[in-house]
Amino acid sequence: MTPLRRSTVHCAASPPFLPVGACAGPPGVVLSYAPGERIYAEGDRAHSLYAVITGAVRTVRYSCDGRRQVGDFYYPGDNFGLEVDEEHAFAAEAMCPSQVRSVRLGSAEDRAIAEAARRELARAHDHLAMLGRRSAEEKVARFLLELARQGPTGQAALPMSRQDMADYLGLALETVSRVLGRFQDENLVVFSSCRDFRIIGRSRLKRLASA
Repeated sequence: MTPLRRSTVHCAASPPFLPVGACAGPPGVVLSYAPGERIYAEGDRAHSLYAVITGAVRTVRYSCDGRRQVGDFYYPGDNFGLEVDEEHAFAAEAMCPSQVRSVRLGSAEDRAIAEAARRELARAHDHLAMLGRRSAEEKVARFLLELARQGPTGQAALPMSRQDMADYLGLALETVSRVLGRFQDENLVVFSSCRDFRIIGRSRLKRLASA
């Protein structure tokens, strides 16, 4: 099989994490990934920080019996790859055609590292709280509201599959599909396709997410 071709863009000097479309400082590079292509593997040395420029990224790991856990999803402007230990606890994969900026830890400013660490820990704590205390309906409601913040007037797209959603939320695929169907029946959300949706009952969805 011919390896996937990956384009590399070397960047001029500038701070390590900038708005989408800007270029990160040396020795940072911007890499293009195909859907499903691995950015780094579980157990790889965590020598770099990463930022999504375009597309979407998921972090995943597998248990000894083959079960998959989705750690988190990252969208344009999000940083990922920062670890407490020297190795990555999760692998990172592109979910769709994506561009990712990579910056060696040695070149990053201390303030940027601290801020990235704070955001990463906040996401992890929120995710653990959601997994431990929320019903299936509450989990899906909160997830849709978070996604809708990415787009205008409550419109958003699902860059991940329903299986990705289920693994991330700690639910069965059938449960996710059932809850999404119920939300449509109750006019909380409208799906114009299997990926694109619009929130039309935001206040009710918020009440459900915070129950």
